[in-house]
Amino acid sequence: MTARTQITSTYILASAGDTFNTVPAGLAAAATMYIAGGTGASEQDFRKMQIFCVIGSTATVVTLRASGNGNNVAGVAQTSPYPSSAVFTQGTVGDLVSASTTSATLVLGPMTTDRFLQPDGNLYLDFSNVTAVTVYAVQRPFVVA
Repeated sequence: MTARTQITSTYILASAGDTFNTVPAGLAAAATMYIAGGTGASEQDFRKMQIFCVIGSTATVVTLRASGNGNNVAGVAQTSPYPSSAVFTQGTVGDLVSASTTSATLVLGPMTTDRFLQPDGNLYLDFSNVTAVTVYAVQRPFVVA
């Protein structure tokens, strides 16, 4: 398996007058992608994140991988950290599979970390088609004092 392509998330910051900074250019989709969880100052708050997948002229299925499903950043298959006997945990619900028609936008998130957070702290996305698909990962707005 090949390694995943990283998606860099961006904060949309509110400024004076309730205007927002410009959303950065999107990233052309790859078959397998990830958003790094980070640690310390670079840590992501996935509860505030939204992922926008702008679909072009070919219908696409976007899969947000559940914890332990799919391949890790290096492309190696992984196993779920949850025991099969786990009860009442979002981590055992499975992948979120979102099908899209052509010329549409899929909005994923905010995410519950216990369902989608991988053992290495990342989020993983898989695309059935990457032709004319653009991906944006943004943190919801907050005011900088």
